[in-house]
Amino acid sequence: FYSSQNPRAWAVLSPLLILGVPLLDLAWVVALRWRLGKPFYVGDTNHLSHRLVRRGWSQPEAVLLIWLLAGVGGTLALLLLFP
Repeated sequence: FYSSQNPRAWAVLSPLLILGVPLLDLAWVVALRWRLGKPFYVGDTNHLSHRLVRRGWSQPEAVLLIWLLAGVGGTLALLLLFP
């Protein structure tokens, strides 16, 4: 991502933008489990998709929103790499 051909230092952020949605979801769930005193390796329904469904979204709508957010992050990452 950073090389003499691509000297933009902020291009290093592109992997974080591409993986933004899953990383933020993971961080949120681990922090919540830690706060509740639960082991981080035991599954639950606090992931973004489950929370959206609990708020009334259908499963396809929740997945579509997550794809849309990930797509926006990926597009921003490409704009950082190829302005």
